[in-house]
Amino acid sequence: MISSVLLAAVVASSVRLTSSSILGMNRSKLRNQISTAMSERVETLRLEAFRFLCEQGCSNSELTQEIRYDLAALKPRCTAQDLGGSFLAHLQTLKPSPTEGFTVGETDAPVIPSFSASGNQLRISLDAPSIPMRMSTTLVPMAQGWCP
Repeated sequence: MISSVLLAAVVASSVRLTSSSILGMNRSKLRNQISTAMSERVETLRLEAFRFLCEQGCSNSELTQEIRYDLAALKPRCTAQDLGGSFLAHLQTLKPSPTEGFTVGETDAPVIPSFSASGNQLRISLDAPSIPMRMSTTLVPMAQGWCP
């Protein structure tokens, strides 16, 4: 009888440990999916920062051409130190807009982006409160290097 009680306790502990391990693995999988999705979104934004105000040499079909930016549109933004704000306004016009929130994984975990323009920079923060996880970066449009 004592051995039966001990065996039942061991089996119950084993089931709890297995269940806890499975939950941990699922949570780890979701964290990995969210981290990958956030990284992909940041890379999309980096590509847009490179292409912003680009007239030539910035698309895949023009890789052999010299890079040229729209200096007439760039100069007033450089003078006003508003390249970050105008880049954010540009992002919001894209369809689908990379400034919108999105969900990840089978549980549809939400990722909430926030943007803050400051001078020629755009600060980006992606927040997944259900995990919790946050990724932040600052982008400067490539066109800034062409400011007169």
